[in-house]
Amino acid sequence: MKKFRTSLTLSTVLAASLLCVSPTVSHAINLTDSHLRTYQKFTVGSATERDAVRPIDRPAFVSAEDAALFLESDEQVFLEEPAVTGREALVYPLRVLARHEVVNLEQDGVLRSLTFCPLTGSLACFVGELDGTPFSLGTTGMLVSSNRVLYDRATGSKWSQILGQALGGQLKGKTLRRSPVIWTTWDKARAAYPNLRVLARPRSGTAPSKYGHNPYGEYKDLQSYFRNNALFFPPMHIDERFPLKEHIIGATDADAALAVSYSALLKQKAISIDVGLSTIAALYDSRLGAVRLFSAVLEGQTLHFTASNGRIIDRETHSVWDPYGKAISGPLHSSQLRRLPETHSMWFAWKAFHPFTAYWNGKLHFPLPQ
Repeated sequence: MKKFRTSLTLSTVLAASLLCVSPTVSHAINLTDSHLRTYQKFTVGSATERDAVRPIDRPAFVSAEDAALFLESDEQVFLEEPAVTGREALVYPLRVLARHEVVNLEQDGVLRSLTFCPLTGSLACFVGELDGTPFSLGTTGMLVSSNRVLYDRATGSKWSQILGQALGGQLKGKTLRRSPVIWTTWDKARAAYPNLRVLARPRSGTAPSKYGHNPYGEYKDLQSYFRNNALFFPPMHIDERFPLKEHIIGATDADAALAVSYSALLKQKAISIDVGLSTIAALYDSRLGAVRLFSAVLEGQTLHFTASNGRIIDRETHSVWDPYGKAISGPLHSSQLRRLPETHSMWFAWKAFHPFTAYWNGKLHFPLPQ
């Protein structure tokens, strides 16, 4: 087993509560007093509870060969692809994250917290440093519209897991930087990265046998929580024109918020979507069964993407692109699109926190009048 160090020198955790903020931040919604009052109305659980859902703070990783003994081929996993040459790809089984919700780790000097809320199906990985202060994340007993409220162990500030924004405390109004993470299956991840490492099942506190059962299920399970329309708690905003738990990938860019249906993009493979003042490109990676979102504006030129004969091309220059947003041939060869901070989520949860979001499922839909 390989362990990654996560011990940090952190200041004393301070008590904090949901306080009103109204910042303007890039790639985030503008939280106003009205937002925070609404959040409070849809908050359940304990503000003082800490880590009852126990984060993994000293993660161990095993080889792909060892992981194959307990992972099913089509099992859903979360994949961190290597950011630099020589770094290993890391895989986190959904069934383990469903019980712990946060994994804090340090790799090559980079602190990260990979987070997953099973009630909202929301996946996000955050850089564990803000304004020069390193920190790890823990879980509170609070949920807002079913989504877990986290806290940082440096200041005790409370964070929305789906937004990555501080709802209260010393860092209120701040936004965490995100690190890319892919939602895929074990067989696809292993085929793409044969030498990857896989998060081991913790052996203390929770019996290893319990990891064989995921109480929430997965999208592939037709009778699971992920596939029905039942919600434990009412959302702040709702749009029932679409399946409430549809798997979407969402992003914000400038004034725009967009949710893209995973299942719809499986058919179209590549699309540019005009929403607000932004144009967002959604590119499908068939190797991993994954979706990535980018700004479709490159040096002032708006590009419109389509898939043809297994290739991603833009209509403006007919350059060919890979699913990582890099032009591999044509007039724009070697150009790189700007990747947007992405959040995997269920539709109802994304809508709850982004009431004015657009939704693409083969057609572009705008929110109904309030």
